[in-house]
Amino acid sequence: MQQAILSRRDFLSTGMLAAFSAATIGCRPSETSPEPKIPEVIDPKISDAKALADFLNRNQTAGVSRQTLNKEPILYHISKTIDGRTRTSGCAIRITENLFLTAYHVVDEDTPILSLVPQMGSEKLATKTTDFEVVASDPENDIALLRATSAYTSEVQSQQAFCSLTAVIPNESDRVVKFSRLSSHRLSKTDYSHTVHAKDLYSETSEEGLFTISLPSGTLLLEEEGKILPYRFDELQKKYAKDVDLLPSAEHTRLCTIFAYNGESGLPVFYKREDGSFDVCGIITKAMGLAESVKVSGHPLGYTEMQLTTSCFTHRTAVEALILEFLNNGN
Repeated sequence: MQQAILSRRDFLSTGMLAAFSAATIGCRPSETSPEPKIPEVIDPKISDAKALADFLNRNQTAGVSRQTLNKEPILYHISKTIDGRTRTSGCAIRITENLFLTAYHVVDEDTPILSLVPQMGSEKLATKTTDFEVVASDPENDIALLRATSAYTSEVQSQQAFCSLTAVIPNESDRVVKFSRLSSHRLSKTDYSHTVHAKDLYSETSEEGLFTISLPSGTLLLEEEGKILPYRFDELQKKYAKDVDLLPSAEHTRLCTIFAYNGESGLPVFYKREDGSFDVCGIITKAMGLAESVKVSGHPLGYTEMQLTTSCFTHRTAVEALILEFLNNGN
């Protein structure tokens, strides 16, 4: 099986995401796992401070619904316009009225010419671009917190987050979900679902249910579900010795079978609750590509085959640390 690790810059020219990251070993938090130490006194000048605390609250009784993700401006593109031409550089998730999470490498350059655009079907919202600034970042774990500087938000700031950060760090074989909104696509009157049978990163034989694509009728919110894979650092290190600098230590990242492509760095990965709602469990940062494609049938975008990739995401521990740092030292 031929595989390739790409630098984060390469993904823009190859149509695949950047390199590859790792996963922690010790997964679900135990009963003694420490709660995030949210400051008792938060500087009132910090944007959306109470909503950020709400985002970190591990005792939320429900996550964000699929209906809300479909109708509200929560999922965003990060776009770049040069010489009158606009292209998508990455994605972000809106976690409070004015704050967004994304992958750091999407915004570490060219920030003045980047803008946030909601992934919405409404023409009114889709034309609303929002300038932003980077207010906190963790380059090592490839995540960043953005603050809108020209938002179309209400004057009365909400003290609630748009979504919540999961209390769970997914285990090997757990299922996780990625959402993306289709553009220029007609609403379907029937549900679409396709399960991909293919090789994972380590296997030489196809596996049943590696990846599932679904689009319920009456919606443009495409759902893609995959499973968590083990992170075998030593094995990968031997295979890719020349790229060892692209394989971070196994601490804050999970590897999964969700396919990810050009412009999808920064998309959130969700963990599905028993009630069917979703919590954010990480931010897509990088991917490893396999030099082969898989057949798909009936794909909403007309694809007959897809490049086989394995994506990874920075999970709760690093995201939580980044937000706590901002709350303690925000500007």
